[in-house]
Amino acid sequence: AADSHHADIVYCDLNYIVDNKTSYIHQSDTTGGIDAVKKILRSEINSNLSIKLVRSSIYKNNVHFSEIRPMWDDTLTSIYMFYKAKTVVHIPQGLFNYISHTSSICNTTDLRVFARHATDVIHNSNKIVNFIRKMPSHEQHELHSDLCAFLFKAKWHLLNWWEMDASHIASWRNLWPEILQHLPAIKIPKWKKYIYKGLYHNTM
Repeated sequence: AADSHHADIVYCDLNYIVDNKTSYIHQSDTTGGIDAVKKILRSEINSNLSIKLVRSSIYKNNVHFSEIRPMWDDTLTSIYMFYKAKTVVHIPQGLFNYISHTSSICNTTDLRVFARHATDVIHNSNKIVNFIRKMPSHEQHELHSDLCAFLFKAKWHLLNWWEMDASHIASWRNLWPEILQHLPAIKIPKWKKYIYKGLYHNTM
């Protein structure tokens, strides 16, 4: 597919396997650019780099791994690459098996690891915010709601990773305050919105 389409990126669907139970994860089609960024933010395109074949120059010209932290690094890297890609091809087949192990680093309960997760996600999310802020104004406007929804997801994970003492609550509240304005439009359960608003206002 990469050869026949002269593609910058080819990506496929995947099989997500947990305890020998398999779920088929379909990926949305995209032509790249802002459409791809929007679908990555919405998780309509899985950010996992293992399901992507990428032209080496796309990596070399757009990705600086020394600036990227380990947690949610695939999301940041995928946004960098898909936005710059000229030709993108989706193969609607589950050509990759993602096997989740209960003992993996992603499933740990170690508070020190949680703290690193939080630092990494904040760092990489800020990189995404800064990258979008450098786009033309009409593209920034088009992505704004999806970006706020993505940042909400990041802040929600922090509630699990941080011990929510006064210091962490204050830090949490100060992260991406623009989310609050767009909270009514974010497609999430109402109870999450109540908790979010409660934590936000109770720290003022």
